[in-house]
Amino acid sequence: MARSGNPRYSPFTLLFQPNSTGEAAGPYKAKPIPVNAGTVDIENAHFKGKMLFIHDTGNEPDAGPEPPGGRKGVELQIQGRFKRSIERGDHTSHGMWVGGELPNVLKLGWITHNVVNLIMKWARKKTEGRLFFSLGGQCEKPHLSFPVAQLFVVLATPPGETPPELGSEELAQRKWERWELIDITTENTYTLIYRTPLVDFCSWELLKIPGVSPLPLEHIIGDVSAASVGLFDLGIAGTHSNWKGGALLQWEFRRKAGVEDWQGSGEDASESRNSAGEDVHAADDASENSSDEGDEEDALTAVEDQPDGEASESSNSTESAAGSEVEELSRADSQVLLGLELWRPSWGMNIDSAQAKVPYYIEAIDRRRRRKVRYWYIVRLSDGSERDCWHAKAATELASLCRPRRRIHMFRRGPGARRYTCCAVKTLEQFRHVVRHQLSADTKLRAQVLEGVKRQMDISVVLEEELSPGSPKKVDFDFAARRWSDAKRSTKRLVLPPQFFSASGSNCGLAFAHALEGRDNAVRETLVGAIHFEGRLCEELLRLSADGVLRCFTPYDCDRPRMRLQPADILHVQPIDGLFLGRFHLWNVQTILRVFVFCTHHEVERDEWVQAVRDMIETFKAAGESNEKAGDADAADAAAAPA
Repeated sequence: MARSGNPRYSPFTLLFQPNSTGEAAGPYKAKPIPVNAGTVDIENAHFKGKMLFIHDTGNEPDAGPEPPGGRKGVELQIQGRFKRSIERGDHTSHGMWVGGELPNVLKLGWITHNVVNLIMKWARKKTEGRLFFSLGGQCEKPHLSFPVAQLFVVLATPPGETPPELGSEELAQRKWERWELIDITTENTYTLIYRTPLVDFCSWELLKIPGVSPLPLEHIIGDVSAASVGLFDLGIAGTHSNWKGGALLQWEFRRKAGVEDWQGSGEDASESRNSAGEDVHAADDASENSSDEGDEEDALTAVEDQPDGEASESSNSTESAAGSEVEELSRADSQVLLGLELWRPSWGMNIDSAQAKVPYYIEAIDRRRRRKVRYWYIVRLSDGSERDCWHAKAATELASLCRPRRRIHMFRRGPGARRYTCCAVKTLEQFRHVVRHQLSADTKLRAQVLEGVKRQMDISVVLEEELSPGSPKKVDFDFAARRWSDAKRSTKRLVLPPQFFSASGSNCGLAFAHALEGRDNAVRETLVGAIHFEGRLCEELLRLSADGVLRCFTPYDCDRPRMRLQPADILHVQPIDGLFLGRFHLWNVQTILRVFVFCTHHEVERDEWVQAVRDMIETFKAAGESNEKAGDADAADAAAAPA
C-alpha cells in the first residue's frame, strides 16, 4: 500500500486531543495522527500507548494499484494501558463506549430524514439495538455512540506477556466475533482494532449500505468539515450527550483540500515530453457510429456573452438546469489540478511570454454524475527553454472563458436505459482548435490560464525556499490548501483533482457493467488511457484474459470490445521512456497493421501490463511450438507405417 508520511498531505487530518475542553492540559500535547505511515505514541491522564491509522480504499491521493488481497478499508489500531479501571456494569449506563459528535445541528429535508432513519434502522438491526443516536437539538449536538466491544476487537494481554505488534499479520487475521461486556484493568495491555469497509474519508461517501450506497455523506450531515470522536466511560459521563465529561481518548477529525502529488511518485519530472505522437496511427473512432448523434454541423456554436457562472454546456433541459453546478465543479477541479507537483512551473520560467499548446484532450468517466463522460483539455506552456509546465481545464470552463462564448452541444448515445451523455469527436476536435487559437492571442481565456499558473509558481517558490538546505523556517504545507479554500467553499464539498485512469467511485464500475466478454477468465484488467489518434486520449478498460486475447472497452458502449487482439497478432510489447503529458507512463502494442498506444497512472502499473502481455505471448508461442512438433511426429509416424 502506498505511504503518505506527512499527515497534512491528505484530504483529511486526525488530531489526537489529550484533554477535553476546559480540562487542564497538563504535560500532554495534541498530536496529529499520520495516515498510512506507521505507529505514533499517544498519552493523556487516562491512557498511555500508541496507535496506527490505515486508510486503504483506493481513493487516497497516493493510492497504487489494488493489491492481490484487496483493499483494507479504514482501520484503527490502538494499544496501551489504561491508568484507571473501568467497570463494565450494566451496558446501558456503565462501561467503555465509543462515540462521535458533530459541531452543529443537522438540518435535514423530508427525503434525507427518511434516508437517515433507514440507515439507523439497519444499524440497530446489525447491533441488536446496542447504539445511541440523536440528530441533536437546541440543547445537544448530533451524536452517535456504541459499546466499545460492539465496534472494536478487544484483546487483553496479561502482565509478563508480549502484546501483538500493531500492523502485524497476526492482528490482520483477527476478526470481530461477538459483542460482550468487558472490564478494563490497569495491569493488562489492551489492543483495540476497528476496521470498516462502510466509509471512505477521501471520497466522503457511505459505502455498502443496501438500497442507498454509494451515498455522499454531505447528503446526510450537510457541509460538515469537522467532527469529534473518542472513547468514554459512560459511568462517569452519566449521559451520552455529555460523553466528553467521561472521555478517555478523543480525536478531532477535519476535512481539507490538499495539493500534494496525486500521482504518488517521487520521480523527477524535469524532462516531460510527448513521446506518443511518433508511434500513433490514425484510428477509426467507434463512438462516431451512433444513430442518435444527429446533425453535427452546428455542434459548436457561439453564443452571446452571459455573466460568469452560467452554464455553457447544454444537451437537454435537465442538464441545462444543472449546468451552473457543473461549471462550478469544473473550476474547482481545474484549480486543484494546479497543485500537482509534476505540473508545477519551474522557478524562473517566463509565464507571460510562454507559448501555449493544446496537444491532447482527455475523455474521462464522470465520477460525480452517472452515465456521463467529461472532457479535459491539456495545456502545455513553454517559454522557449527546457522548462515546461502543464495544466488541464474542463471543456465546460473553457467554453465559458471563450469570447464569444461557446456552447458545446452534447447528445445521448446507446440503447434504452444504458444511454449516456457525450460529445461527437468532430465537435471536440473543432473546440481544440478554438482553444488553441484563443490561447495564442490576448484573450480572457489565456489570462485566466496564466493567472492560475502564476499563483502556483508563488506556491512553488515558497515551498522551495522553505525546503532549501539550512532554512530555519518550518514548512507550512497548509499554505497551498488555503490558496484553494475558495474552491472548497464554492462547491460545498471536498475537492479532489481528477485521477485519470484510476478507478474510483461506483460510476467506473457502472461504465463497464456490460463489458462481459472475457470477464470470467480475466487475468488482468484496469483502467488505462488509450490514444485513438494524436490529440484524443480516452479512459477505457483494458482486459487480458486466460485465452490470451487482449480486449479494450469504451465506457458504457461496451457490449463488444473496441479492440480485440489475439496472441498471434501481437508482434511486440514495449514501454516508452519519459513522461507523457507531464504525468503519465506510456507503453505500446505493435501488430502488423498498426501500433496501439496506452498510458497508465503509475509506472509500476505500466511495467506490470507489459510483463503480463509478454508472458501471455510466450505461453501461447510455446504451446504452438509444442503442438507443431506433435503434428510433425504424427506425420512422420504415418509415413513410416506400412501400406
